[in-house]
Amino acid sequence: MSDVIVTWLHVSAAVVWLGGKIFTSLALNPVLRLKAAPEQRTELLADLGKRFKYLSWGSLGVLIITGAINVVQRVSIDELWGSRFGTLLLLKVSIVTLMIALSAVHSRYLTPMLREARRDEEGFRRARRMVVLVARGNIVLGILVLLLAVML
Repeated sequence: MSDVIVTWLHVSAAVVWLGGKIFTSLALNPVLRLKAAPEQRTELLADLGKRFKYLSWGSLGVLIITGAINVVQRVSIDELWGSRFGTLLLLKVSIVTLMIALSAVHSRYLTPMLREARRDEEGFRRARRMVVLVARGNIVLGILVLLLAVML
């Protein structure tokens, strides 16, 4: 039963982490672009980012812990090396590591850069393009991780 709970927590955390990114990028941002002035949109997204940051990073923590538990409970060392399962799992973990790095860059560097560039129109556009590129890249990687998880 505990493996069911661990898997449920893992999948739920993945839904929150990736679902929040998809919602923001593909639903919220387009609506705000149509309905809100640029200054208002920037302020709303900054407030959303501050609030979602804790949920997002908390979900990531749950993913790491439950993922490690799943591996320890279900996989032997021999299965990690040289098997299809091990190859897929190591690829999944590698992509998740890249996603974590991109999320850290987004949170620590790009978001503050975007905030600082508000008064410089060209700098703001460049910073916004970087934020969008990293966010969408993370979404694509997240969808790839889901595919790998299903293949496992």
